[in-house]
Amino acid sequence: MWRPAQETEITAPSKGGTIQTDGEVQNARLADGYRVDLFVLSRVEVSIAGGVVTAGAGVQRRIENWSPESERLAATVYRYQLP
Repeated sequence: MWRPAQETEITAPSKGGTIQTDGEVQNARLADGYRVDLFVLSRVEVSIAGGVVTAGAGVQRRIENWSPESERLAATVYRYQLP
């Protein structure tokens, strides 16, 4: 399977952390031969004028070679298979 030399996950913070899917976490953990970065964008300035939404400046943070650490992950959603 073809893989890029580098991949960047882009996310917005939520209450001091970010929301990552299981697929994003597994993708970062299993990255073999390519680098995964986590790019966090927060405090984005949004304005609406004449029905047009414009996003402006924000705070950027990039975590290079991101590999999610188990102790920093917390389950936020569970999927329950009905009997």
